[in-house]
Amino acid sequence: MAPGHEFNFNEEIGQIDASTGFVKGFVITGGTLEKEDGGGICQVSTTIFRALYKAGLPITERHEHSHRVKYYDPVGFEATVYAPAKNLRMKNDTGAYLMIQAGWDTAAKTVRFDVFGANTGRTVNISKPSITRFKAPKNPSYTADPNVARGARRLLDTPAQGMTSVLRRTIKVKGRSSAGIP
Repeated sequence: MAPGHEFNFNEEIGQIDASTGFVKGFVITGGTLEKEDGGGICQVSTTIFRALYKAGLPITERHEHSHRVKYYDPVGFEATVYAPAKNLRMKNDTGAYLMIQAGWDTAAKTVRFDVFGANTGRTVNISKPSITRFKAPKNPSYTADPNVARGARRLLDTPAQGMTSVLRRTIKVKGRSSAGIP
């Protein structure tokens, strides 16, 4: 990632459909879950968001999911993408090249991203979420699934309590607070 380059998740991933190898998975749409090509890609955008956020890079675009997804805890520390309307963008303001390395463990079904670059003297501290404005969960919704026997149901997700979650990120450069990095 070149100095000054803005990381653009949707451009980096490219076209998300069956022709580029993406399979159907669940996406949140219209207040419920439906299957679409590339469903689940937000697990990747969330993982890379966390790596770049922890590196102290400025966020230029980020969106949260429309409802809580428990495996993205802590609450509010995630990034949804849905091209072209929702994207994840972060800028390399370090003045040096960065390398983003992906690693995965197929047995554990995990993916991780590591960010490498010149030592800028930055330290990053991320608070635990401050949670306010609780809302009662919505009623469950149901989506037809041809893999489920007629008259049967399969639980995919349960309605969760709504809330506002705020994480605070403190960035210091050589021990001094850095202003201007969102």
